[in-house]
Amino acid sequence: MLTFRNLFVRTNILRRRFYKCSVAVKRILFKTYCICLYDAALWSRYNKGSLRKLSSCYNKCVKLIFGYKRFDSVTNVLMETGMPSFNTLLHINVMRFLPRDSMHHGTSHGPVSVSVCMCLCPSVSVTSWSSTKTAKRRIT
Repeated sequence: MLTFRNLFVRTNILRRRFYKCSVAVKRILFKTYCICLYDAALWSRYNKGSLRKLSSCYNKCVKLIFGYKRFDSVTNVLMETGMPSFNTLLHINVMRFLPRDSMHHGTSHGPVSVSVCMCLCPSVSVTSWSSTKTAKRRIT
């Protein structure tokens, strides 16, 4: 998948050029140049295995750019650097994709939005939103 290679290439470029910079500068650079998941909300074709590989790739890149060792805890690395986890990034992108009216008023903008959300982010908020929408359809 091209996304893996792009993430590693960008991370290595940043790592090589900005290795003396502070953590705050590296965080801004990484968020700007490496976290470009513009169409993540439409990744309904990717299976869980592909998303796990991309998550692993993201975690490795975060460790690389901030100078952590391979066996350091991902949770500690993310907490110390202030970086979001990969699941958080996906959730944010999917929630930005959905229109705000559909989340609050239960209106439907097609089955694609719900199926993409359920595939990528099976979180409580999306599940409860989906069940609320179904319940409102049954009532009316």
